[in-house]
Amino acid sequence: MSIKSINNSFCTYNKFKKSKLLISLDKIKILYVVKHTLDIAKSGYTVRTNKVVQSFDNVAVILNPFFSQNKKYLNNSIKKDKGIINLYLTPSKIAELINNNNIKKIIIASNGENFLKFYQGMESLIPHFSKIHFTYEMRGLWFLSGLANAELANTINMKLNYLLKEINKERKSLELCHSVAFITPQLKDYVIKNFYSTTKFSKPNIIVPNGYDSLDSPITPKNNPQGEFTIGYFGSITGYEGIDFLIQVCKTLIEDKGLNIKLKLIGKISSNSCPESLTKKGGLLEEKFIFYKDWIEEKELNNEFKDLNLFCIPRFPFTVCDVVSPLKPFKPLYHKVPLLMSDCDSLKDISKNGKNCMLFKKGNLKDLEKKLYDIITKGYSPQLLENGYNYIINERDWKLIQNNYKNFIQ
Repeated sequence: MSIKSINNSFCTYNKFKKSKLLISLDKIKILYVVKHTLDIAKSGYTVRTNKVVQSFDNVAVILNPFFSQNKKYLNNSIKKDKGIINLYLTPSKIAELINNNNIKKIIIASNGENFLKFYQGMESLIPHFSKIHFTYEMRGLWFLSGLANAELANTINMKLNYLLKEINKERKSLELCHSVAFITPQLKDYVIKNFYSTTKFSKPNIIVPNGYDSLDSPITPKNNPQGEFTIGYFGSITGYEGIDFLIQVCKTLIEDKGLNIKLKLIGKISSNSCPESLTKKGGLLEEKFIFYKDWIEEKELNNEFKDLNLFCIPRFPFTVCDVVSPLKPFKPLYHKVPLLMSDCDSLKDISKNGKNCMLFKKGNLKDLEKKLYDIITKGYSPQLLENGYNYIINERDWKLIQNNYKNFIQ
């Protein structure tokens, strides 16, 4: 089946407009390649893809190519989601699309493994390959997440072998690409310091941070607590997020200080990196003051935000937390939900050193306990709420980020 026949025969159902739409591929000029599928659309990883792709005109997303676990591309399927064309295509069909449309700009996001698989897989299939400008959108260094995984860190040999293998992938990707988009300035600094100690980093580059949609409908949290004080954490529950740390502190404040606290945890538990103290029978997640749910829809999540007195991001002092920031802080900042975060470098940068929200010393249980106690008993500064909101509007609105990225790529 040719690209033309795919284009003529594939329709997709748009659940928002309740109508069938024919998808045209003949105008595609930019490809955006990612290592995920639409099946995890509730994760921050995919939310970022959907927002960043809107930076460009005539763009299509190539989903999870060259990975054996992805069977969907074997059907050469095309889907349209929120106005974005998403393609599951075999390598030969991707090459046909690139050749037919004379595509000369390709952005490969995620990590070095994804970059190399696509770059090397396409090289022999595209006659004008040398004329294509490849941008590597570095969203993080996956080996840093791995090193924060307790299981991986069991042996020195496992750690070193894994580390060297992943570093080589990143170095090769940085060598082959023509330009780089970093997710944070901290990640850029880490790469330059650790990968370019003897040579100068000279690739054209830009910071494309996470952001928030300022057109989002407002949420009114319960900023003036009456009785029960509700703390929330909504996001993936992994070892380095520090959720076990937060639970222990809340338990101490309840038992030793007599505070009336409810802790809401909403998100997927990572099976390979979540502390056993959370998930085992009789573990911390079973404490009576905890309300836990798996991933929920955005509308339902907004209702959960309305019930909060405070949102807390207690990330541990791992390098991955210092160099990569999550999407989590932006929703509470925009909706003026009181926010307390650890002072990991990337989070401290978002807070403007404590001017946009409150911080506690990363990994310091006593300081987290003190900050929580002060917020619950003394309240949260209205000025911090205003500062956080203005920060999103002036610096982290997706429209601003998209415009900067578009200008860089063009």
